Amino acid sequence: MERILSVPDIFPQKYSDIIQKYIKRLNTILSEYDAVIFMARKAICFYDSLIMQKEISKTPNCCIMSSRVLEYNVLKRFIGKKVALIDDVVVKGTSITTAMDNLEETGIEPDIFIAACDINFISNNSEIKKYIREPYIILNETDICEFATYITKYIEAVGCPYNICLLYTSPSPRDCS
Repeated sequence: MERILSVPDIFPQKYSDIIQKYIKRLNTILSEYDAVIFMARKAICFYDSLIMQKEISKTPNCCIMSSRVLEYNVLKRFIGKKVALIDDVVVKGTSITTAMDNLEETGIEPDIFIAACDINFISNNSEIKKYIREPYIILNETDICEFATYITKYIEAVGCPYNICLLYTSPSPRDCS
């Protein structure tokens, strides 16, 4: 598929720079981690959209999953592996906190990567702050909402509807051993 738009086509400059850093970091994560869990439907749809636009490349050695995997008894296969939790936008951090609890119960200590978050998330979650890896951007509540809206606009512009975004991509979870 040929690229139909680029990040600056959708994102204004103040967010385009954040997204460019996120894409660069995401490419590195995909090559360095055994498993990546995207925390929100929007986050995995954004990943799918970036793949469709050739902003990032699929990495055959990295198992890509939706956070829905946390609801099933499949986490043990990731003990001793490098696991990353990724979210594009975090306001309260409830889903990340819940995911961390599930993973820690299993014996997995993942790294957390966030494109942008609200200042209250960082100040109210000191227990998981040690797992958050740079870079992330602190935005105020208004900018967080606006930033998330542009991510949604990008997903829609690419034509990756939320109801068909992948729960996981190659290799399949049964291949992630």
